Amino acid sequence: MSTTVYPPSMWTDAEIDSLTENHKSLEDHKQMEALIEEVRNIFHSTENGKIIPSAYDTAWIARIPSIDNPSQPQFPQTLKWIVCNQLIDGSWGGDSFYLPHVRLLITLSCVIALRIWEVEETQVQKGIDFVNNQTSLYLDETEYSSLPSGFVILFSSLLKEAHALSLGISHELPFIKKMLAIREAQLKGIDMGVLHSLTTPLLVSLEGLQELIDWRKILNRCSKDGYMLGSLASTACIFMHTGDKKCLEFINLVVTICGDYVPCFYPSDFHERLLAIDTVETLGIGRYFKKEIKHALDYVYRFWTDGGIGRGRHDTIVNVNDTSMGFRILRLHGYDVSSEVLKIFKNEKGEFFSFADKTHREVEGMLSLYKCSQIAFPGETMMKEAKTFTESYLRNLREAKHSCALARDVTGSFGVDYALKYGFHRSLPRLETRSYIDGFWLADNSWLTKALYRLPYMNNDKYLQLAKVDFNTVQSIHQTELQQVHKWWIDSGFRKLKFTRERHMEIYFVVAAGMFEPQYGDSRIAFTKVGCLLVVLDDLYDKYSSSEEIMLFNEAFNRWDVNIVVCMPEHIKICFLGLYNTINELAEKACKVQGHDMLEYFKNLWKIQLESFTKEAEWTKHKYVPGWDEYINVSKVSGGFGTTILTSIHLMGEVISNNTLCQIDERSKSLHLVCLTTRLVNDTKTFKAERECGELASAIECYMKDNPGTSEEETLDHIYGVIEDGLIELNQELFKCTQVPRCFPNLLLNSARVSQLLYMQTDAFNNSIQDKKDMVDKCLFQRIR
Repeated sequence: MSTTVYPPSMWTDAEIDSLTENHKSLEDHKQMEALIEEVRNIFHSTENGKIIPSAYDTAWIARIPSIDNPSQPQFPQTLKWIVCNQLIDGSWGGDSFYLPHVRLLITLSCVIALRIWEVEETQVQKGIDFVNNQTSLYLDETEYSSLPSGFVILFSSLLKEAHALSLGISHELPFIKKMLAIREAQLKGIDMGVLHSLTTPLLVSLEGLQELIDWRKILNRCSKDGYMLGSLASTACIFMHTGDKKCLEFINLVVTICGDYVPCFYPSDFHERLLAIDTVETLGIGRYFKKEIKHALDYVYRFWTDGGIGRGRHDTIVNVNDTSMGFRILRLHGYDVSSEVLKIFKNEKGEFFSFADKTHREVEGMLSLYKCSQIAFPGETMMKEAKTFTESYLRNLREAKHSCALARDVTGSFGVDYALKYGFHRSLPRLETRSYIDGFWLADNSWLTKALYRLPYMNNDKYLQLAKVDFNTVQSIHQTELQQVHKWWIDSGFRKLKFTRERHMEIYFVVAAGMFEPQYGDSRIAFTKVGCLLVVLDDLYDKYSSSEEIMLFNEAFNRWDVNIVVCMPEHIKICFLGLYNTINELAEKACKVQGHDMLEYFKNLWKIQLESFTKEAEWTKHKYVPGWDEYINVSKVSGGFGTTILTSIHLMGEVISNNTLCQIDERSKSLHLVCLTTRLVNDTKTFKAERECGELASAIECYMKDNPGTSEEETLDHIYGVIEDGLIELNQELFKCTQVPRCFPNLLLNSARVSQLLYMQTDAFNNSIQDKKDMVDKCLFQRIR
C-alpha cells in the first residue's frame, strides 16, 4: 500500500458556492426568442446572398453606353450612385475599413467613369487630387509585397486610361512608375493560350488586359447566364467589347435586383450559406437552426461536384476556401463527399494553392484547407498531404508575423493561432465558442477581391448578441449542475479520503465542454459522478488497498451487499457506499428514460471495470509488464471512458434500441477507438511519474518489451502515430454513423478530443496547470459581458 500526494483542487468551496450569484443577471427569455427569430430570418433571406455595393464594379457598369443611344449611359442610375457616394476626402469605397491600394483602385475607376460621361467635374477633380496625394506617399518598395491580387494589372491599366482622358495624374511619381514597370513584366509572363482556354483567376482582372484579349474566345469562359467568372466589372468589359446579349441580360438582372449599384460578384449563395452555418455552429447556437442548416446544406450539396465550388452557382472559378469549407461542413453532417475534390488545388510538387490555376495562395483559403484536412478518413492521401502542407505554411506565416490584408485577423486568437494550437481533435465546442465570442470579428468584417466587400446578412451583430445570451444562459445551467455534483462529492464522504484526487471540476468540464446543451443535464451529472467514482476506485485499487481488501470489495460488489463492508476500514466503506448508492440512483433515473430496469446493465459495466482495476493492481504488485496486446485489452477498459459514456448515454433523453446500442457500445469500433486513443495519450504524459511510483505497466513499457532495442523516443513516436491513425479511423466511424441520434456519436467524439486536449503537453488532469484552470474558468465560471 502506497500513498501519492496529489495537488489539491484548483477551485475553492467558496468559488463554487458563489456561482448562484450569477443567476440573477440572466437575460430575459423573450430576448432570446426574439434574437433566435431574427437570426432565423437572416437564414431565410440568403437566397442568392447579399453583398454591399462595390463602387469599383458599379463604375464599370456605369461606363456601358446605351444600346439605343451610345451618347448616354445604359444604366444612368449607377452613374448617379457614383455621384452620390463620393467620400469627404474625394475617394470612393467603404468607410468602415481602409486599405490604401484598394481605395486608389476604386477611386480611379470612379473618376474615369465620371470623365467618360463628362459629368460632375468638381467631383472628378477631388478624386484626382486624392489619387495624386496618395500615390505620392508610396515610396517604400516594401509596400509592393502586400498589394492585393491583380492590383498591379488593374491599376496600371486604369492609369493608362486616365492618361488618355487627360485626367492629370502624374506618371513620374515613383509609385506610378513602379506599377507600370511591374505590369509590363507581368504581361510578358502571361501565356495567352492558357488565358483563353483555362478558367484562371487572372481572367477576373481581364479589364486590365484589354489589349491582349481575343474577346470572342473569352466568351467561352463565361457562364451559361453570361456571367464572367465572378466579376461584374469583367462582365461589363466583355459586353462593351462584344455586345453579347447574355452578358447584358445578366447585368440587367443584377442592377434590377440591387437598384442603382452592383456588388463585386453575384450571387454568393454558396459562400453565404456555408459561412452562416459555420458561424452559428461555432458560436454554439446551431441547435436553434437545425431545419435551416439542413435546407442550406441540401442546397449546396445539390450543386456539389468533384471539381469544387466557387462563391456562388454562377462562379466558374472554384476556390479552395469555399470548397474546403463546404467539404468540411458537409462531411461533419454526414454527406458523402470525396477528398479528391481537393486535387484541383495541388500541383505536381504536392503544394496547394487558392485556385485551380495554382498561381497564388491566400491565408484564408489555406486556413480553411487546414481545418478541412483534419477530418480525414483512413486512406485519404490527399487530406494527409493537405494537412502537412498547410500546417507548415501557416506555421511559417505565423513565425514571420506576416499579416493578411483582410479585416479579419486570421493570425489572432481565433485564426491561425487557435487552429494550430488545438486543431480539430484537441478543440471542444464550449472552448471554441468562448474563444470565438471573445475574438468575434464578423460584425465589422470585410473580405478582399479587387475591392473590399462585406456581407450584410453575415455582418450582423445579432449572431453575436444571441451567442452571448445563450452562452451565459447555458453556463448558469452548468453552474447549477456543478454545485449539485460538488454537494454529492462532499455528502458521499469522498473528501475524507486523503489518498485520492478531488477532480470533479475537471470531470464535469470534460463532459460539459462537449455535451453542453441544456437538455443533457442528467447525462452530464451521470458522466461526472461515474468519472469521479472511477478516479476514487482507481486510486483505491492502485495505491491504497491490500490484495485482501480488493478481493473483499469485489465480493461485496458481486453480491451487491453493503453488509459485507460494514466491518471494513472506513475508507473502504466510503468507496463502496458511494459506488452502491450512485449506481442505484443513476439506474433509477435511466429506467424512467429507457422504460426498463437499468441496474443490471450498469452493474455489469462496473463488474468489467473493477476486473480491469484488479488486473492492473496485480501487475503493480508483481512488478509485471505485460505485452502490448494484453496491456491494451485491459487498460482501454481501466481508463473508464467506456463506463462513463455507456452510463451517460442512457440519460440523454433518447430511448436506445439494441441496434443503436451496438453501434456505440463495446461491440463497436467507435468505442474501442475512443478508449484506445484516450488511454494512449494519457500514457504518453504519465508513464514516467507512474514508473517512479512502482506502476511499470504502460503503453510505452509494453511496446518496448515486445520490441527489444526500441528506444523510448522511438516508442513515443510510434504511439503518437497509433493515436493519429486511431483518430482518423474515429472520424470515419462517427461521421458515417448517420442512423443513430447525433448526440451519441458527438459524445464519443468529444470524449476522445478532451483527452487529447488535457494531455496535449503534460498531465493537465492530475496537475495544477494554469492553462487548465483558464479553460475551465472560461467555460464554467466567467460570464460574458
